Amino acid sequence: MRNKFQAQDVKQMLAHFNVPAVTIDDTKVLGSEEAKMLLYVMEAVYAISAASVNKALVNPLTGITINDLLEMDDAVLLERFRLYQQSWQHDGIYVMLNHFITDHKIRSRMLSPEIIQGERKLSNIIQLIELFHKMEKRQQYAPAELLNWLKRSMENEENLGDEFEQRIESDGDAVQIITIHKCKGLEYNIVIAPFLDLNVKMDVDFFSFREPDEEEYYFTNSGLLTDQQKKWYKTETEQENRRLFYVAMTRAKYVCYVGNNTFHLNNNSSLRSFLNVLDKDPAIAESFGIVRSIASSIPPDYRYTSETQQFPVEFAKADNFSLLQPNWKKMSYSFLNPEHAIQRNPQQMLSVDPYDRFTFHELKKGAHTGNLLHYIFERIDFTDPSGWRSVVELAAKRLSVKVEAEKIDNILRMLDEVIHLPLQPEEHKSFTLSEVIREERINELEFGFGVAPFSTSAIESLSHFGHPLAARSFSELEGIMNGKIDLFFEQNGRPLS
Repeated sequence: MRNKFQAQDVKQMLAHFNVPAVTIDDTKVLGSEEAKMLLYVMEAVYAISAASVNKALVNPLTGITINDLLEMDDAVLLERFRLYQQSWQHDGIYVMLNHFITDHKIRSRMLSPEIIQGERKLSNIIQLIELFHKMEKRQQYAPAELLNWLKRSMENEENLGDEFEQRIESDGDAVQIITIHKCKGLEYNIVIAPFLDLNVKMDVDFFSFREPDEEEYYFTNSGLLTDQQKKWYKTETEQENRRLFYVAMTRAKYVCYVGNNTFHLNNNSSLRSFLNVLDKDPAIAESFGIVRSIASSIPPDYRYTSETQQFPVEFAKADNFSLLQPNWKKMSYSFLNPEHAIQRNPQQMLSVDPYDRFTFHELKKGAHTGNLLHYIFERIDFTDPSGWRSVVELAAKRLSVKVEAEKIDNILRMLDEVIHLPLQPEEHKSFTLSEVIREERINELEFGFGVAPFSTSAIESLSHFGHPLAARSFSELEGIMNGKIDLFFEQNGRPLS
């Protein structure tokens, strides 16, 4: 093939006739439709809403249609995505996305005969999940950071390295589709070259050519070329086309089939020049074993059937299977926290003080700001304000937040006020976080403890006016309570958090 677009067209045509084929090119996996579908899933898991969940589910991967969605229980769907969210937060993106794939039987669906290029799609999905996992661990990305990295990378996929190139799906007994540039130096038993009608295109806006005398390369707009420069461009392009023609024709070990498009615009192509030589001297064609014939058409209803015997996969089924502890879960405090209505503060007059106006009115509430501040507090040295500004700027860049110089100054003032705010544990002397050195603090200290069977109504029985408690309703739960302490530190020999 001359380019990846021709390769895609050929692969789609072969898929129509059930002919297995694989592409070998530089296509980036983040430019695939599967990357877009997984992005929708990750966005829905990160910020759960009915609209985002619907967008994540109604796609070619799951096979769920709008009608299927209307028959589903919204509460059950939202609960499932909350579990995905917990899985992402506690176990990472790899575990979460694999849960999603298993729950929606995506692997078996992609390998079913009804799905065109299913192996290609499944290969992309597996590669993408592995890439997400690698970036999450390598860069220590939080969910918001991983999402922002993915969006930026999908917009600038051409700048990505080799590890982002699509892997080859299973290539056993498959047609290998490759560009002429990519196949240099390789050899194949049989080669089919359908697009060797290489023409010199003069109706382009931009030209590049080498000036023969000075041996320098020029890149310029077509309207600025002289007739001599156009002639140089045409000659050099034709020479390059003939080199590509030679490469394609010499890749075959046994036989090479070349497609000849007789459309009149191809009368001056490199292939036509080659055929004209053969027409003038048939002995040349005979000496090289070149035979010209009209290709037969393929019946529209033809479908390729592999001679390799396929054995159906059968799985053993457990009879009367039940879990010993059906209510056992890995829980968190956010899992038990019930949904609550958003409390809106009454309209207040904007403060005259710029810092107060920024803190209480301009700084948006929500997960994005929370992640920004969380990132900053984890990375600053409480005892040394000189490095705070660079941390704030890095946080804004990593989380794709546009922060002007004035806002950075206000954030720095906020950090200063929080770090120097007097804290006084019960019956102990007050202190400030500015006294806590890096060596005496741990960020995101993870903990877990066993939980015996209990009913969530027991939690609500502990509620009173001064400390109201509420929990999502479960008749019985047990398992392990897991969570993370944002800041765990030592102060005057005492552990605090």
